[in-house]
Amino acid sequence: MLNEPNPENIKIARPRFNIFVLNIAVKFKYLFVLLRYMTERIIIDPEILAGKPIIKGTRISVEFILELLSSGMNIKELLQEYPHLSRGDVLASLKYATGALRHEEVYPTAKIA
Repeated sequence: MLNEPNPENIKIARPRFNIFVLNIAVKFKYLFVLLRYMTERIIIDPEILAGKPIIKGTRISVEFILELLSSGMNIKELLQEYPHLSRGDVLASLKYATGALRHEEVYPTAKIA
């Protein structure tokens, strides 16, 4: 015969509705910011660079802008090298990357000695 659960030992979890709703609201705000920058300066077109985010009207990816800046090139040098870009394009790339990383979930792992 199967053991039936004792009703006194059953705990009913309280729903986390408020946290869930807050989490959804934050994600929608994040998506709204990304969409705003994507429509103004940054676009994703599956036909261009396999759908990577690019500066609108160019084939220059956000990733490429970040690589140039991280290699030590400043915005002034970048704009001299690529005169068809504007300071706003570079800043939109940084804003896009910031937004993309803002809600990245990182899970700690065990330390390796």
